Amino acid sequence: MEEYSKRIQSVKNLIENTEHILIAGGEYLSVEAGLDTYGEMFTDNFQDFIERYNFTNMYNGTFYPYKDEEERWAYLARYFYVYMNFKATGLYKKIHNLVEEKDYFVITTNFDEQFYKTGFMKSRIYASNGDFRYLQCKKPCHNELYDFVELIERMVKQTDDERKIPRQLVPKCPKCGGDMDLHLTTSKNFIKTAEFEKQHEKYARFTTRNKDSKTLVLQFGNQKTFEKTVMENPKWHLVRFVEPKGKIGNIGSSLFKSFRNKSSKNFDKIITFEEPIEEVIDQLLR
Repeated sequence: MEEYSKRIQSVKNLIENTEHILIAGGEYLSVEAGLDTYGEMFTDNFQDFIERYNFTNMYNGTFYPYKDEEERWAYLARYFYVYMNFKATGLYKKIHNLVEEKDYFVITTNFDEQFYKTGFMKSRIYASNGDFRYLQCKKPCHNELYDFVELIERMVKQTDDERKIPRQLVPKCPKCGGDMDLHLTTSKNFIKTAEFEKQHEKYARFTTRNKDSKTLVLQFGNQKTFEKTVMENPKWHLVRFVEPKGKIGNIGSSLFKSFRNKSSKNFDKIITFEEPIEEVIDQLLR
């Protein structure tokens, strides 16, 4: 308990004295916030697909090789409908409260829109996986994007007992008549729009211009790692929130063991929490 209190106080001191905060938000953050793709959010909304295909989580259905496009789009529409209608979570709001007075920037692989819903400025968010609210030509034959939100709602409402949407709702490219795809980086031919490139540039400028300034990285289970950057920049520190032992192979020990043989001065630049994220944030807000 004493060691935990020391880590909390160390992070409080870092936040108080830092000039800039970079937030890296991954799936683990949203799971901790209540968007559990393995739990009730999944079982309450996809029981028909679970019974038919034995899916164990929401992601199973996004990559499943359905025989019919009508069924594939029915699943995708419901998948994103659930995210669209999930309320703003308390955990994300608390993180916003923690950093709102600082010069912050967010890089996130999540597409659940929680950062947007909880007060973070859109101009300070780089969603590196794209935006499910839009469709693009799968080829693509051109670079224009098309709104998917209204179609999502129609698809969900018109899904039949066979888990299929009407054939006429399957999206087709208005230019070439070919298949459409989600505007996500999972698409082989992902279109990097001007807006996407602009936010990427903002992220790059944030990290570059602050390389010699006091900067704190709050990393929530994101695959993008910052250890090397932190070690190379004397004024940078990293706080990592990782899943505890027994979940996915004790990330805390495996990711950070390489630093335990380094000088204590360097290792002090990285603070790791396996405790529940909201519990830690509550302590930092006190």
